[in-house]
Amino acid sequence: MNITFIMPYHQNLYDTFQSLSTQMHVTLLTPIIGRDIPTDIAYQIIPSKRIKPLGVVYSPFALWKMLSHNTDLVVVKHINAPGNFLVYLICKLKRIPCMIMVQEIQHYKNVLYHPFFKLLIFFLGKKTQILAVTQKGYEESKKYFPSTFYMPACINPERFLNKKYKLSRTLRFFCVSKYQKRKNLPILIEALETLIKKYPHLRFHLTIIGTAWSKGPINKHLLPEKKVYDDLLALLQQKKLEQNISLLKDVPYDDMPRHYADADLFVFPASQEPLGYALVEAMATGLPILCSTEVGAKCYVHSDMNGYFFSIDVPALVESIEQFLINGKIDWKKLRDFGKKSKQMIIKDHTPERFLYDFRKIIAQR
Repeated sequence: MNITFIMPYHQNLYDTFQSLSTQMHVTLLTPIIGRDIPTDIAYQIIPSKRIKPLGVVYSPFALWKMLSHNTDLVVVKHINAPGNFLVYLICKLKRIPCMIMVQEIQHYKNVLYHPFFKLLIFFLGKKTQILAVTQKGYEESKKYFPSTFYMPACINPERFLNKKYKLSRTLRFFCVSKYQKRKNLPILIEALETLIKKYPHLRFHLTIIGTAWSKGPINKHLLPEKKVYDDLLALLQQKKLEQNISLLKDVPYDDMPRHYADADLFVFPASQEPLGYALVEAMATGLPILCSTEVGAKCYVHSDMNGYFFSIDVPALVESIEQFLINGKIDWKKLRDFGKKSKQMIIKDHTPERFLYDFRKIIAQR
């Protein structure tokens, strides 16, 4: 079977590609992007432009030519991205089945959006298969498409180190996030300051790894992220927390497993987060999870089993962190037990073997 993915490459797709490639021929058609694509993924660059408010728009002539007659299935990401309409149209004309991966359905504010969305639903038809990687995406998509399936994000836990907890007076928090305003990173710094003042006999350390931009000339679209980073740096200097907080960038992806394993607790305070794959990577390492109620991947977290949820404000985050303190001491047993449960959940629901098994069942229903 020949499957073609048409979407920008993101690390959260790596294990999906690898699992399908074991039994199928998988090709990625992707626009030119700054993110490096691993050499073991078969891909082709497809000419495209970023046009507001359509997003990425592919060259129709290139797309027509690159979707060869032997393509058995096309998979695209984001059901209602306006730029994908061309993909749907060409698939219809070439009679190639089209499957759509969904994190959530984002409803745009543009006045023309809702008529477009209704037209899109009619055009795609009720038989279109939807793969929803979050519960929210599943519930939203099921309203419009009966052939909607819930398939948790795929990850290979063997790519990550196993967390080994050891008694210490330092509790290490970890966050992987783009340096964007909607990631709400300042509340991590505020929460850390509160904990240091409240528990002077304990030590706390926070590491944030974010978007890389310092290699070569900075792209215009990364300037806002650099400003968020600079503002965070100024905030921790103002609060004299340089010894307690590490703001990192340009960290190679192959080095990430070590950073996850060095942490004791993964914290994710983002808002408007459709997925949040770093949370899945943290679970694959065996870390307890604290995430905001607005993170799509929160459906993988079970409260009071492998983590907790918090509203996006400092007191709520501090209260969540304090769930892992007992009588003014770090509750290492609870951290270890929650982390072990995270790992078990990944092995049960997210492995490449599980993804491949479920995927084959779904395509058999076409």
